Amino acid sequence: MKVLFVDDDPSICEQAETFLERENEFLDIEDEELEVESVSSAKEALNIIDDMEYDCIVSDYHMPEIDGLEFLDFLRVVKEEKSEELLFIIFTGKGCEDVAMEALNNGADRYLKKEGDPLSQYGLLAEAIIEETKKNQTKE
Repeated sequence: MKVLFVDDDPSICEQAETFLERENEFLDIEDEELEVESVSSAKEALNIIDDMEYDCIVSDYHMPEIDGLEFLDFLRVVKEEKSEELLFIIFTGKGCEDVAMEALNNGADRYLKKEGDPLSQYGLLAEAIIEETKKNQTKE
């Protein structure tokens, strides 16, 4: 399962790759493991999405130039065909209830706050990716 992780903080990107791929040992995934690639901006993500196949995008909310909600809107409207089956999770430390509601109303599959120690927060994120993937598969 290919995951694109988008965050403007390079240390968070590196941490996400390390911890999410480590979660493969603990997850109940049939025949697939999480493969994580990270980029440091929504703009960079938009440049590579057409060339790569991803199952899920995990995006920070608060980023320069294009924030997570603008990125989500662009994907759902402009790249509608490409994003129909693409899971989108907002994973942020600087959100609030209004941002969460807007994200979910605009097509995000999940909204998670970055909080707690990295091991548990990335464990929850990995579980959310798997749960949403399973939901998506039952819709098809």
